[in-house]
Amino acid sequence: MKKTKDTAVKEKVARKAADHRFNAIDFLIILLIVACLGGLVLRFTVLDDLWTTRDLEQYALTFTASDLSFAQCQAIADAVSSANADESWIYMDDGTTKIGDLIITSNYMQNREPVVFKNPDGSITSAVPDETISDEDVRWSVTATILCVGKVSEENGFLLNGRHHIAPNAEMKVRIINCDFSMRVIEIDKYVEAAG
Repeated sequence: MKKTKDTAVKEKVARKAADHRFNAIDFLIILLIVACLGGLVLRFTVLDDLWTTRDLEQYALTFTASDLSFAQCQAIADAVSSANADESWIYMDDGTTKIGDLIITSNYMQNREPVVFKNPDGSITSAVPDETISDEDVRWSVTATILCVGKVSEENGFLLNGRHHIAPNAEMKVRIINCDFSMRVIEIDKYVEAAG
């Protein structure tokens, strides 16, 4: 009777040892799981970047910016005329996503709408700025063009850098080297370099 009890205990210990042994099948299963996870990471990072930035073309994005100060207007003009390529870039308001290179500005307009002043006695005076008021004291509007890269897809429209959807009439906050401002996209067309 004692022998049977010892034999049963030994068999139980042997079964426990066999249950916890790591074998080749376990290794293959773990290797397959790691390979699948690695494939998913690769698909949604590196390969996704390659697919979205393929077949990009140059586009001319025309925008208008209103209610600008004279300093903002001057900064836009300086960015366009800059010989330094880093100073002509325009970015989204995150400061890292490049929209493109400012290449043309036109149609600088002064906004000489009536200005309302509140007098110390509480009365309100409305004045229309005239030519005697300095440029720094009126608001400005400007129309400009950005040379950017992107592609047009049937389902998403224009994708800036293959990723960011932008459409005509979209309002965007942007920044250039010396200022931030808001712009409204007027049109996006394929860029055709002028012969000359």
